[in-house]
Amino acid sequence: MALREVIARNTAYNALGRAWEAVAGLILVAYVVARVGVEQYGLWAIVAAFTGYAALFDLGIASAYSRFIAEHAARGERERISAVISTGLLYQLVFGVVFVAAAWAGVDALVWALHRWDGAGALGSPEVTSDLRFLLRWSFVLFGATGCLAPFMAIPIGMQRMGVSNVLGAVMSLVKIGATVAFLELGYGLRGLVYANAIVTAAFAVAGAAIAFSVCPWLRVAPWRASWSVFRRLFSFGWRAQVSRLANLITFETDVLIITFVLRDLELAGLYKIGLELANKMRQAPIVMMSALVPAAAQLDARQDSERLTRMYLRGTKYVAAVTIPLAAFVCGGAGLLMTAWQGGATDLDVAVGVLRMMAAGYVANILAGPGIAVSLGMGRAELQMGSGLVSMIGNLVLTVAFVFLFGFWGVPAGTVLSMALSWAWFTRAMRGAIGIGARELWREALRAPLIAALAPLVFIVACDGLSSSVHTRVVAAGVLVVALLIFTGIYLALLRLQRCFDAADFDFLQNVLKLGRLPGFAAWARPIRHG
Repeated sequence: MALREVIARNTAYNALGRAWEAVAGLILVAYVVARVGVEQYGLWAIVAAFTGYAALFDLGIASAYSRFIAEHAARGERERISAVISTGLLYQLVFGVVFVAAAWAGVDALVWALHRWDGAGALGSPEVTSDLRFLLRWSFVLFGATGCLAPFMAIPIGMQRMGVSNVLGAVMSLVKIGATVAFLELGYGLRGLVYANAIVTAAFAVAGAAIAFSVCPWLRVAPWRASWSVFRRLFSFGWRAQVSRLANLITFETDVLIITFVLRDLELAGLYKIGLELANKMRQAPIVMMSALVPAAAQLDARQDSERLTRMYLRGTKYVAAVTIPLAAFVCGGAGLLMTAWQGGATDLDVAVGVLRMMAAGYVANILAGPGIAVSLGMGRAELQMGSGLVSMIGNLVLTVAFVFLFGFWGVPAGTVLSMALSWAWFTRAMRGAIGIGARELWREALRAPLIAALAPLVFIVACDGLSSSVHTRVVAAGVLVVALLIFTGIYLALLRLQRCFDAADFDFLQNVLKLGRLPGFAAWARPIRHG
């Protein structure tokens, strides 16, 4: 199968999988907020932030598995794949035991420090600190257990069997929904969320191992197959990617901690997290377009095909921009309707709506760097992602902390959005030196047309959102959104066609690889491309 067809197939699988996960996640979050309340959801967001930071202690090794599996698969090196899995599993087991032992003992000190810092504020009550202690300890245990699954879960990704991994993810999301509903209905509260996660982790362990050996029946995993040289390669790649993970954690998780411990308001933290959750689901849609690029780029790099890597970067950015820019415009303009359709009108969520608008706009910069990051990782140039992550991390810390004291709550999302823009600007400049395509070429070939085409639909959806401000029921809001989305999409596609940003190669890819020719109206829309 041709590489472009592999990418298209895997992207389609990822799109279906992420779409299902997004829908399931939104339903689950709405249910959890309704059952435990905004303030308790803010406490759960704090636990998620600390658990996210725990991931930094694994040295980034897990991020390297799929990359090296893909490289060895392209060369037919089965023994080396077994060495990667064996080395990774041995490391994750040792790391997990040491980390859980240290974290279990350290939770009391952490909760005590947080209580002293917060005083009589958001974390002042004995009930809250007791829950926080339990949630942190067992979330750390589950984190250690989940790490041991990472080498096996990387196999279908590295072998470019995205359909398998996405089916597993969809099944596990159903398990999570069922377990979460059961425990919350039985009255376990936030502790029930931990119990539900434990059930999902156990199910993943059984299914993940079975799938790994099904995809690679020749796989052999044993301690004596582990190799210090393999670990060095994993670490050399992983620690650079770890900087980007730290930047993501600071960007997506630290804001909740700042709101909690500077503004001392769990309810505001919960509202921020609600707005952020919906923005994150918007972010997932275009990201699936890039998820198949890393192993594909690794194969091209193994073949030293620099010309196709360059085309992958430029065309990948063009396709991602054509989806991301209008999607962000729709979310920003229709944020009020989206929030009502998701959460209903029973709770005042104006703060969450504002956060959604700001973060959706900021995510444009974060997402548009994705194709370049995927290509650079496939090339083994993890230092580019590392540099971008450093800019984002330092910028976010400095700007968010400064802005929260200057402007209060709204300084937090403002600092985060600005740091993402600075990071993208740095990365674009760095990629010019690495692959020969700079900001001017990206603007001309990939960004200008979708941005111009999205302006008129943005005005339309803003008007729809303003005229629907009195809507407070989910069904009505959802109905308005569906109609508005159809009109928005029609306007955008018509204006995008007039820009003539796609060429014959794009038409061939869209029609023959992505099979969009089966969609009604595609032939008429693409006629200027085909004959251009």
